[in-house]
Amino acid sequence: DRMDRRLVVAALAALAFGAALALFLSFGHVSWPVTVMLAALWGAGALSFYSVSASHATDRSEPEKIAGVMSGMLFVWAGGSVLGPIACGLVADTPLGQPGVFAAAAGAYLVLVLTNLGRLASRKAPLVRTPFQPVGQTSVVGAEVVAEAKAPPQS
Repeated sequence: DRMDRRLVVAALAALAFGAALALFLSFGHVSWPVTVMLAALWGAGALSFYSVSASHATDRSEPEKIAGVMSGMLFVWAGGSVLGPIACGLVADTPLGQPGVFAAAAGAYLVLVLTNLGRLASRKAPLVRTPFQPVGQTSVVGAEVVAEAKAPPQS
């Protein structure tokens, strides 16, 4: 909430791009621990920007349209979950083989980085609707249970 979310998404996508490219270029040439470290970096970038993107989308949406925007994002995410493995299989069947999957992923993340940087240069950042408010790591029901436990017994 302290910096433009598009920049955060671009940075996370750049991390995923670098790790995927490194996995492609180093395939079969580095030790298992190095491969695991690169995969962890890839996951750190790739699996972290959906929530930031969702926040950015809600910042740009009118309050009454947020549910529609979120359902649209989930639909696109679900489509990627279906089409992604198919695309990976097709790429793995090319002369690039299994390492080609990392190259294809790197290409997709590069497009995401460039798109976000382009939008940073061409559009103003939206106002953040709701400032960050830290919450506990439990559900609201947990607080109710604690309150009931602390209440004096009724006779």
